Amino acid sequence: MDTDHSSMLLTDARIRERVGQAVCLTGTARSGTTLVGSLIHSMRGVEYSFEPPTLVTLFLLLDQLPAEAWKLLYETYLFDEVMVNGLGGRFMNLNPHDDSSILRAKTCSEVFGRFEKSHPYGGLFDEGLQRTIAYKIPRLMPYIPALRQLYPGTRFLVMLRHPDPVALSTDRKGWFIPPQQTYRDSGTLREVDGQIVSAWIPPEDARQWMELSPLDRAYRYYASMYEPLLTQPDLLIVNYESLMDRTAEVSARIAERLGLEPGAKTAEIVASVHERHPRDLSPEGVSKECREQALEIHRQCARLAI
Repeated sequence: MDTDHSSMLLTDARIRERVGQAVCLTGTARSGTTLVGSLIHSMRGVEYSFEPPTLVTLFLLLDQLPAEAWKLLYETYLFDEVMVNGLGGRFMNLNPHDDSSILRAKTCSEVFGRFEKSHPYGGLFDEGLQRTIAYKIPRLMPYIPALRQLYPGTRFLVMLRHPDPVALSTDRKGWFIPPQQTYRDSGTLREVDGQIVSAWIPPEDARQWMELSPLDRAYRYYASMYEPLLTQPDLLIVNYESLMDRTAEVSARIAERLGLEPGAKTAEIVASVHERHPRDLSPEGVSKECREQALEIHRQCARLAI
């Protein structure tokens, strides 16, 4: 006799709980996420992933995949790829010149101690359940409400910087130049009506986006990224300028809000912080409408920030 069977793939409940408490760091490009990522990575018991391409693409599919399938991929990636492989000494960036190098945040003894033996999965699994998963992906702000629905315990940290230095920096780097019309730090693009734009540009905005100048695009991108935060008033938002002015104080508040403790290299990272570029930059060639929109969004978000 035929019997109907239903089945569903899912992760271990302990993995779901650990992933559900992950630290998610985001902000626009050029807003200080790399610096704060190193700070978080240096905290005790934190395993951290720097802009993982697989996770970047997964977020772009958040509204296209079934929720349970998306969660399975998300949880498997963060626990098995980031946590377990990190603790086992696998897939770590040891190039000290890269911003993503683990050597910027962990001591040599802690890093190379992972190479002293082979680590079975069971032991790494148990150890991983006692540690904190963290990852950094810029541009995730529009996805925060949906991610909070799936994982209410996620600890978010959003970096906020004045739009003028952000826009001018991205413009200097040529990230919004034609004819590619793309955000140049990613290989994932979006095709809309035969035109290629950044994957982070909503399809409904693509036509207007293609008509903007590169500098106007930078300001419009800024506004579109931060506007969703206005519906999430309880997020941890950190002013880049405050971090530069009161590094030790703000760093301590970040650790406290995230429930983390300083590690062996945390004080060294804090002491190394300095502002590289002047704040009083005057944009030229940007439309008043695009800049004023970005400035207003920044003013509203800054009221919520530390």
